[in-house]
Amino acid sequence: MLQFEPTATVKFRMISMGNVDLVGGPTLGLSLHYGPDYTSDSSGVGRKASFFALGPIVGGYVGLDVKRPGKTFNLQLGVTPYVTPLFGVNDPQRHRGLVAGASLDASFRFAR
Repeated sequence: MLQFEPTATVKFRMISMGNVDLVGGPTLGLSLHYGPDYTSDSSGVGRKASFFALGPIVGGYVGLDVKRPGKTFNLQLGVTPYVTPLFGVNDPQRHRGLVAGASLDASFRFAR
């Protein structure tokens, strides 16, 4: 299976609590997939045909930005829940699916 999921998030500072800020915002992206469906075996007679699928990624981000005055970067920890409807492309079986999930995010934000 091959999967590529570019996404973009716009983050807003919502609440400042001293050295910690609550940050959140929307996430949008595109899921591009090539491979068999999830019921396929990895090889042998149970291996099903591969196909292309794509769909939008819609979600949000909420996290904490830990400010470190006088340091080079801040630490940001958050979670990104998302939902992705997938549609088969040139697929004779017309596969359709829905992926719901979340990712845990940790990032360094370089401060001025």
